[in-house]
Amino acid sequence: MPRFIPSAPFAVGTQETTYPGGDGTAQAASVFFPEGEGPFPVAVHVHGGAWNGGERLRARLVDEALAACGLVIASIDFRLAPAHPYPAQVEDTVAAIAWAREQAGRWGGDGSSMGLIGDSSGGHTVLLPAMQEGWGAGPIGWVIALWPVLDPFARYQYAVRYGYPRLARNTEAYFLDEDAMRQANPQGLLDRDEPVRLPPVLVIQGDTDANIPNAIPLAFEAAYKHAGGLVELEWFAGQPHSFAIEPGPDTERAVALMRAFVARQVG
Repeated sequence: MPRFIPSAPFAVGTQETTYPGGDGTAQAASVFFPEGEGPFPVAVHVHGGAWNGGERLRARLVDEALAACGLVIASIDFRLAPAHPYPAQVEDTVAAIAWAREQAGRWGGDGSSMGLIGDSSGGHTVLLPAMQEGWGAGPIGWVIALWPVLDPFARYQYAVRYGYPRLARNTEAYFLDEDAMRQANPQGLLDRDEPVRLPPVLVIQGDTDANIPNAIPLAFEAAYKHAGGLVELEWFAGQPHSFAIEPGPDTERAVALMRAFVARQVG
């Protein structure tokens, strides 16, 4: 049984490495690992940046806090739009999952116990292979989605209507057209009653997030539960997009929720 101890008794080590992306090119990865006796569960973390930017260490605080409990986390970079539109980021994520499973033992990990973490657009990216078998990611035990883009088409409509041109442009640059926004869409998978896998999901969401209108996570929560899945939607009053990448009381609460969630899935 993989070890995960929410009281965080472990020192955390870090190793910079690379993994072979979906097109075979090397992509950077930062691996955070507990310095102790495993085996430990494993996770791949996909960063946000509206599919066009960002970098793998933007949520380092979260990765280190979870690694201290006994979780090996590979936080990855990947191909970005506009040079690499959909589905490049999903393909790289699937490749990273396979690599992390194979290499987990290097850091005391158990590759058979795999979870995914994604923030913002990364939340969208990790949910597709977690929910759809066709991506070939293998079984995913759980997902943590931080302020995620659960419905890229609805978020695109919101950005256009309420005057967020950067979000609209970046969505267009990645998906290229509205049909892809609708199809490559966790909410859409549920609304269309497509065959899906339903790993337990924890959603962390600020209620004053200008990037994600509250209606999007509420709709996902209702649809996921209706489909028979377990989803925990945790609201943070007065918090904006990406709030938990910086220290603070609400970040401490978010980390505590994440630790308890992972412990329930792997314990």
